[in-house]
Amino acid sequence: MRNTRLLLSAAVAAALAAPAAAETASTTLDVTVALQPALTVSCTDTDFGIVRVRPSAQTNTSIITFTDANTVAITSDGGGVSLSGTPSASTCTVSGSSAANGSTLFISDNIGSRTFGAAAEGGPSTAANLSFSSSQYNDGSDVTVTDGSATFTFITGIFIPSGIVADNFGNYVTTVTITVDDNI
Repeated sequence: MRNTRLLLSAAVAAALAAPAAAETASTTLDVTVALQPALTVSCTDTDFGIVRVRPSAQTNTSIITFTDANTVAITSDGGGVSLSGTPSASTCTVSGSSAANGSTLFISDNIGSRTFGAAAEGGPSTAANLSFSSSQYNDGSDVTVTDGSATFTFITGIFIPSGIVADNFGNYVTTVTITVDDNI
């Protein structure tokens, strides 16, 4: 009997010391990431409105310039030029800058190398040599970053050459590249 108890005690001890059967569980999860450019800029289009020219009265080049975001003026009148329509300068929005708040953005454009061509719709039969006279941003004041973003106005002017003839009347267009650098 003693051997039986001893064997029974040894069996119980072995059972208690044996590890329990392990259970496992698993799940899945999604890992996502969105890649975007660190710095972006987008601009609305510029529209000078309608520039009316009387060919026989224009003896010199005229300069038409935005004086603010919604106003154009004849800053140099070559004669026979008037303005109408609804002009609008470009509003540009910058986002994604890592520059510190208050940092100045460096802005440039390629207007020095641009001339206007006849628009696909309503273009002149013979294009006049229209070109840019100047450009500036925010009336010449600095464009600064706030919480990674900034907004500025692209203000420009155009030359209307003398010698305009009836065949030059129509719509003109050109594409300008605006480049923003946050210097980071």
